[in-house]
Amino acid sequence: MLACVAAGFFLFRTEALGGVVKGVAWQRVISIEARHDVPYSAWLDEIPAAAQNLACEQKSRSRQDSPAPNARQSCATQVVAQSDGTSQAAESCFYEVFDNWCAYTLSEWAPVDQAITAGTDLHPYWPSIQTGIDQREGRREETYTVYFETGAGTKEYTIPDPTLFSQFQAGSEWLLSIDGQGTVVAVSP
Repeated sequence: MLACVAAGFFLFRTEALGGVVKGVAWQRVISIEARHDVPYSAWLDEIPAAAQNLACEQKSRSRQDSPAPNARQSCATQVVAQSDGTSQAAESCFYEVFDNWCAYTLSEWAPVDQAITAGTDLHPYWPSIQTGIDQREGRREETYTVYFETGAGTKEYTIPDPTLFSQFQAGSEWLLSIDGQGTVVAVSP
């Protein structure tokens, strides 16, 4: 237990470390999507109304003790050992219910390409994109990284906010909070 407490202390503690901005990097990505037929399979009563290219086959869906529509009876004989050392044959039956298991497709938007811009300055911009027929702009992603020179070597800090990113001028000094694994978890001027 003492080892767990000690490990937790070292992993979750933070230390302050001074750092100077050595450089920055950014990347912005816009995915381009197009419609594609995506294959699926399900029971006929679970298929969405927009399904296309339907192809079904009968498949066992469940078992039950009583007769039902579209069910087949199956029986098996088992040999059961008796307490007196003899054996006796016993028959057990069930009804296997069949239903339509279907393969189908749905037309869905999926990434087919992406436009990327990247730089090592404080002026990120989005790439311009051209979408073709039956294409659209998809998800936008952005990454901002600051590189600090510290007494413990170079440290990276990833920022989700472009406004905050614009504050990291080369040569500016910052106070870094470093966790037990050496990762920068917060910064302040």
